[in-house]
Amino acid sequence: MKSRSVYPCALVLLFALSGCATPTAIPTATLHPKPTVTQTLTPTLTPEPTETPTPQPTITETSTPRPTLVFPKACGAVTLGKPGTQSQDKTHPVLVQGTAILCNEIFRDGPDESGFFTSLPIDQARLDLDTGKTGSEDADIWFDVFGGSMFFFGISEINHSETATVEIRSNEYDYTERPREPTFDECQDLDNLKSKYHTDNEPNDVCVITNAGHIARIKVEKFSPIDTNISETYSIKISFITWDVLVPTITPTP
Repeated sequence: MKSRSVYPCALVLLFALSGCATPTAIPTATLHPKPTVTQTLTPTLTPEPTETPTPQPTITETSTPRPTLVFPKACGAVTLGKPGTQSQDKTHPVLVQGTAILCNEIFRDGPDESGFFTSLPIDQARLDLDTGKTGSEDADIWFDVFGGSMFFFGISEINHSETATVEIRSNEYDYTERPREPTFDECQDLDNLKSKYHTDNEPNDVCVITNAGHIARIKVEKFSPIDTNISETYSIKISFITWDVLVPTITPTP
């Protein structure tokens, strides 16, 4: 029975205390905003650079000799009618044939003139094999001179012609005799000729597909035929035959 009398008094006391006590503030929870998701942009794909073809030499205003340099009159001279010492193929019609003397000068390559020696396709170095004229802007080949302590001669293509400098020998290690000249059929199949007989030596024989699509053959008759008395100039005498036959894969220039 004592336990029943204690609980009511305790309840009364608790209510009395709760009525007099200062209410305690319940701390409110601070709400932190949810982190926002930053949208990641898809990176822009940069296209891979495409290979730019190396342009062939073209006739420019810089392709002229220096005003102070005067070439001998024989430079650029052409004699039509006979192709030097080349054999004549009478089974195919000839468009033009003859001999030419080409000349060029050399200069240091680079802005500070400290590089290798090189040359440009100047008038006296260019030959149009479709007409037999030197200095033409439609030239197919030019006489190239380059090097460092030693200088090298070359017959280079220009204006989208194609050339193959070749050495055809029955014994590739026998240099006692001059290599034989390529035939018309070999010059016509230029890619096959290159794969078999291409050489980086100074030219003896060069087959050409002109920019008009004709088949031509060049033979070096003589290196340095002219005594220019100028240390920076060089010359070469060539013979040429251009046949009046078009290669089917070549589109003639307008």
